[in-house]
Amino acid sequence: MRILKLADVRSVHVKKLAVALAGRGHDITIAYYGTTDSTWCNETAGLRGIQLDRDAVDNPVAAATRRLLHAHKIIRALVDEVAPEVIHAHNCMTYGIPAGLANRHPYIVSAWGSDLMSPWRSRFYSPLLSMALKRSDGIHATSQALARYAKCFGGRAVGVIPFGVDLDQFRRFDVAAAFDDACVVVGTVKALEPVYNITGLVQAFDLARRQVPNVPLRLLICGDGSERPNIEALVARLGLTDAVQITGRLDHGQIPGILNQIDIFANLSLREGLGVSVIEACACETPVVVSDTGGLPEIVQHGVTGFLVAPGDTAATADAFAQLVRDPALRRTMSTAARERMQERFDWSNNVDQFERLYRGLINPACE
Repeated sequence: MRILKLADVRSVHVKKLAVALAGRGHDITIAYYGTTDSTWCNETAGLRGIQLDRDAVDNPVAAATRRLLHAHKIIRALVDEVAPEVIHAHNCMTYGIPAGLANRHPYIVSAWGSDLMSPWRSRFYSPLLSMALKRSDGIHATSQALARYAKCFGGRAVGVIPFGVDLDQFRRFDVAAAFDDACVVVGTVKALEPVYNITGLVQAFDLARRQVPNVPLRLLICGDGSERPNIEALVARLGLTDAVQITGRLDHGQIPGILNQIDIFANLSLREGLGVSVIEACACETPVVVSDTGGLPEIVQHGVTGFLVAPGDTAATADAFAQLVRDPALRRTMSTAARERMQERFDWSNNVDQFERLYRGLINPACE
């Protein structure tokens, strides 16, 4: 198949899917915004990257306006050049709207999370989102929760294919510990932005330490973002400097090793489309404590593979941490159950099969 993807080449999910499809013999073109290095596209057989806005001005507002209102003209010309059998726009806002305005078919739009779940109040964006989804030949979401949001805008059924994990890459293996072997490590892999509630994680960790004073408890935060100064100040104010490590942003290839240093994984997002980092942690046989929001309950079985807590409930989160710290046997039981659930529901090779069937169904509906 010849597939034109409108997508951010910086996204690990875009790269993972594009490389997998190219590896299966499909011809993939990825069109993207900005001056981002797309070397990986052009170094992969069956892949190439094309920048959509080479002449975009530096002013961010003007650039955003161009993307929404003018990129469709470039997309039309690109469709004429590439002659794709199917067009796939990843992210309803940044690529779905121009795809809708271009109105070339068949095209599918993927909802990722913040593109729909953020509290959009603009009279400008909402009608454009609705237009893009209603004009599309298919809508894809990574979770049932996100599919419900997409249906509100598009007014019709939404297909769900999660972004699973490579179970050979994400698994339990021995690594050098970040802290002393006697420590129990709580950890997260997340951007340090307000929606991900890392300050709440630090506060819950502090409460849990007080509940289990005889166990050396440590916190590993992997990520970077606008909240980092506030998080570092909170860590210092609570006297946790020796117990908390912030690594900064990591390459995706480093994540399996990091997850194998963590005993309890946390994702306390206030909103979450799916939560791929939780899937990756579960695949590495790590029990999890996550917010009961968005797609996270679709990953985690409460009391079986981890614990679900109300978003922003610091006390309940601390209690869940403390329970897992006190009960190593429970951690082991949950670890095994978490891996088995990922094998059943979130095997990446099966997800790629699903995308291929989705594309073929758009090209030839009789094959659905």
